[in-house]
Amino acid sequence: MEEWSCAKRDLRCAERRWRKTRLIVHRQIYTTLRVGYRRQLAATKVTYFCSVIREAGHNMKTMHCWAICTSSVA
Repeated sequence: MEEWSCAKRDLRCAERRWRKTRLIVHRQIYTTLRVGYRRQLAATKVTYFCSVIREAGHNMKTMHCWAICTSSVA
């Protein structure tokens, strides 16, 4: 979790620098960090959902209740 928040902080810092200077180099740095952040976020989501599915096992009732609870929150 901590590396995820550090990546997000670095991404926002790079975005602010690019928007302030409008230099191509700063945009390239920002896009590189953005790609890395999105990949890291996707990997974190996959890990989380795999653990939820693994914990539920073959109990479809648990999975259905979990899906309803998470969709109503979002």
